[in-house]
Amino acid sequence: MSTREDEFLKSLRATFRVEADEHLQGIAAGLLELEKGPAPDEQRRLVETVFRAAHSLKGAARAVNFTEVESICQSLEDVFAAWKRQESNPSPQALDKVHRALDAVSWILAAPETQRGAGGQTPLSSHAPALRQAGTSVPPWPVNEPVRAATAPAEVFPSLMAGANEKTPMPETVRIAVAKLDTHLLEAEEMFAAKLTAGQHAADLRELVERFEEWNKESATVQREVRALRQTFEPSASAQGAVPLPPGLTRLVEFFDWNHDYLRSLEGKVAALSRTAEQDHLAVGKLVDDLVQDSKKLLMLPLVTLGALFPKLVRELCRDQGKEADLVIRGEEVEIDKRILEEMKDPLIHLIRNCVDHGIETPEQRNRLGKPPRATITLAVSPVDGNKVELLVSDDGAGIDIEKVSRSAIEHGFISPEQASGLGESEALELIFRADVSTSPIITQLSGRGLGLAIVWEKTEKLGGRVSVESRRHGGTLIRIRLPVALATFR
Repeated sequence: MSTREDEFLKSLRATFRVEADEHLQGIAAGLLELEKGPAPDEQRRLVETVFRAAHSLKGAARAVNFTEVESICQSLEDVFAAWKRQESNPSPQALDKVHRALDAVSWILAAPETQRGAGGQTPLSSHAPALRQAGTSVPPWPVNEPVRAATAPAEVFPSLMAGANEKTPMPETVRIAVAKLDTHLLEAEEMFAAKLTAGQHAADLRELVERFEEWNKESATVQREVRALRQTFEPSASAQGAVPLPPGLTRLVEFFDWNHDYLRSLEGKVAALSRTAEQDHLAVGKLVDDLVQDSKKLLMLPLVTLGALFPKLVRELCRDQGKEADLVIRGEEVEIDKRILEEMKDPLIHLIRNCVDHGIETPEQRNRLGKPPRATITLAVSPVDGNKVELLVSDDGAGIDIEKVSRSAIEHGFISPEQASGLGESEALELIFRADVSTSPIITQLSGRGLGLAIVWEKTEKLGGRVSVESRRHGGTLIRIRLPVALATFR
């Protein structure tokens, strides 16, 4: 592997460790709830939750070549599947074993790269297969081994302890919790109130200026009448029979003159304030708009930041299954809310894994069908309707066998045989998004449990989007996911 590929894999694993921590915390929390002896319905829900978390962690581990974590997660899935089928119960002994497996994964993730062999291996690899017996009475770890990794002695994990205190250079980045970015964005959006207030003040002052203009028109008319009144009551000194203004009228005329001059002075000040308010409104408005836009950009990332993971995933999956495929990614420059990208990472991994495992055929099969021996898997993203994006995952493989989907749905009690016979093609295809529905007759490391597409559906619905599927026999399958481009919306 070249130095560039090494660095690329190292950066992917750094991202994976953060994601893995979240999955491990979710599984651990579910196990703690199971230890409390919940009601049967709640127990089934908790088992399903930890089952899915382990399934997602396994897929992410495979994508970055952490084969040991993948192996342990496969064993965890076997345990949780036995609990789900009620073939065994989450007894205290079994829960201890699973907790120890989680501790082992944590130790693996904490180990420096120099202490790990090819494929992410560590001396803990030998323990993974035994975990499959956690649903029975056979312990996967030595009975006298401590449960908590925090108290595990150095002799149990010698290679890990040797590098535990090594210092590694910190990247020139800062990881900020998404919740903090959300708070920052909401605070920035609250500044719209200041922008609107400044605009309202400017509008009020413009209205005052307009009223002064009306006053000037009326005042000009009255001024002519006042001048005529003065000429009537105060003729020139040479004229005979001059009649002075009555005392009350004299005071009224003097007040009119003073009031006219005073209001003209106020008009000038209001006009100056109006110009200043308009300038402030424009300045504040630009600052607020820039602040909100820049804050939103903190949460926007191009698809390329996530898409870099998938080509290697496709290559590794094809190599394991003796298949050949090219992954084509379109729209890598389209930016999507970081939170949406993170939520859709697992669903996209599941979809791409399904394309390889269920969709595309082997080169020999494709040759018999008159297809190019090398399949094409496409991941495309494009903006739609201004504030939405559309994710497309497609392949040119065998398509979906609707009859197998219907049989699986009937076996799991989602529909009856009579209902299955009355389903249209699109309705039957949507059954693939039901949990436990799978067209695979066996359970492999890649699929067969019927969880992947259920996770795709639920994640999409959670984000306020929708998902649809199109398929043609021997013509391939297309999954269409439409999502909002951002979660943050101005209130």
